[in-house]
Amino acid sequence: MKKKPEKIDGVVKSIIKRLDDQSIPTSEAVTAAWDEVVGNKAKLHTKPASLIKKRLTVNVDGSTWLYELTLKKESLVKEMKKRLGEGKIEEIQFRIGDI
Repeated sequence: MKKKPEKIDGVVKSIIKRLDDQSIPTSEAVTAAWDEVVGNKAKLHTKPASLIKKRLTVNVDGSTWLYELTLKKESLVKEMKKRLGEGKIEEIQFRIGDI
């Protein structure tokens, strides 16, 4: 049994949607979302460093912030997903580094 031919506009829309779902957010978008999620005080002590394989690495300026943000990791991931879209960030890793 043969498949019915699909209209080209439907195929193109489907491909564009799949590509958009796989796209990586820009560093500006990640930083803006991070600043909203983490709040005014913490954003002064943190900086998103990289997003590789759905893992956001965030530099913090001391062990106190490392500890505090690690305790909030689950809720931070959830909020980042809301702002950037599902499937863009699955994990956040904190490390002491340059801000």
